[in-house]
Amino acid sequence: MIRRRRAIFGFLQFLAASPLLRADKKYSELSDPMLRLANVFDFAAFAKKKIDPLAWDYLDEGSDDEVALRDSRRAFDDLIIRPHFLDHDVSKIDTSISLFGKKLDQPTYMTVTGGKNCFVANGEEEAALGAGASNSMMITGGSITSSLAQGKGPKVWWQYTTATEFRTKNQMVNFAEKLADQGCSAISVTVDIYQVSHRERSIHNGFVRSWCQGDGIPRDGKGQLIYKPNDVLWTTGDVPAPRPFPTPTWDIARSQFTPCDHQRCDDFGRYSEGRQVRPVRRDCFQSRRPAARSHRRHH
Repeated sequence: MIRRRRAIFGFLQFLAASPLLRADKKYSELSDPMLRLANVFDFAAFAKKKIDPLAWDYLDEGSDDEVALRDSRRAFDDLIIRPHFLDHDVSKIDTSISLFGKKLDQPTYMTVTGGKNCFVANGEEEAALGAGASNSMMITGGSITSSLAQGKGPKVWWQYTTATEFRTKNQMVNFAEKLADQGCSAISVTVDIYQVSHRERSIHNGFVRSWCQGDGIPRDGKGQLIYKPNDVLWTTGDVPAPRPFPTPTWDIARSQFTPCDHQRCDDFGRYSEGRQVRPVRRDCFQSRRPAARSHRRHH
């Protein structure tokens, strides 16, 4: 039988080995207020105090009446991360993953967003520098050649495109080859911006989208917005002008995807449209999620 003193000593050794005890900082090391931010919502409140109110609404808003945004926020509270400290040795934490043959230090990336100049001058380059400093992956809309040339940009980055500029196979090949020469790892094709979204907050604010492509929100000495005669405001009531070429559809996507990719995308599309989703094929499910250990217990 193990003695009480020995048991207590062993337990204290176990606690001393915990990486959580080494995750704290001394008071003297907390001069940077950002070190006091605990989660993404703290960062949001901190950012709101730093940027123009119109820029904040542009960053924080959702489409239409923002019902979907509020639903997503509520759904976030239903996500639970269940630690299993006793299932693994956690003396050395490794959050790295491999994605398309590239190693990432953490399973997160900096997603593509337009209009960064509303928040900081030369926003895309600044974001690239941040991705490089944190060794994070980044999806960019372009304009990060300077940071890449200096070796200060992201080590792993993807190029975003709507693909509407490609009318021939040669154009696509040239685009891909140019990116490969620059060190791009992949191309991210989006289909969600063929028509400008209906943003009620920006409509109420008299927001001009081009401000976020230039020098930010223009204001005079009294803090009033400065408009130019040709500024195009975000408005409502107008039917979008016809596009010169057809936009992608599910029929086009089906010709490019594997059977599993096709079903996943189709099912998510059906779900978002309120239609019933058929069960995911077992082989598709297993290909994207490892089988759980039969003896693991969830508490």
